[in-house]
Amino acid sequence: MVTHAQLKTTISEFLRVPTEKLSDDTLLTDAVNESFILVEMVMFLQDEYRVRIIQSDLHEVRTVGELIDVFVAKSQQGK
Repeated sequence: MVTHAQLKTTISEFLRVPTEKLSDDTLLTDAVNESFILVEMVMFLQDEYRVRIIQSDLHEVRTVGELIDVFVAKSQQGK
């Protein structure tokens, strides 16, 4: 199972943004200035943690914390 802290660290490293600058309330649109980078990041996270996310899982996701919650929930389903 993937943890909140692991995902936050990986997102921080992917975006090259210090972890302390990424709060759970940070809007993804503020953290990522190009939408294709967001898509690449989600694909990277899926590969990194072997978690499959479908588009409808991300429909309501707006913040870093919400994205992390989706990945944590999906990783728990895989157990």
